[in-house]
Amino acid sequence: MTLFGRITNASLEGAFIRTAAPLKKGDRARLVWNTPNGERTVIRAVVAWVSDGTGTAPGLGLHLTHFEVGEDLWTALLRESATDTLEN
Repeated sequence: MTLFGRITNASLEGAFIRTAAPLKKGDRARLVWNTPNGERTVIRAVVAWVSDGTGTAPGLGLHLTHFEVGEDLWTALLRESATDTLEN
């Protein structure tokens, strides 16, 4: 099954994906993220919690368990995002 969502919060150990995906707490997921210039990150994860959208955005809280590809890219993007946030 292929699902699409938007990453709205991310760290080295987890991410929140805004989606209406039909997954449950404990389900395994594989997160594939492609950059506009063709770089790719592939991460295995476990659904830690699910938001049905009541009072907040619908989505999945994921615990990242294993980077198959692109751990350096993921950490660089997190570092860049944190720098942008601090400068603004």
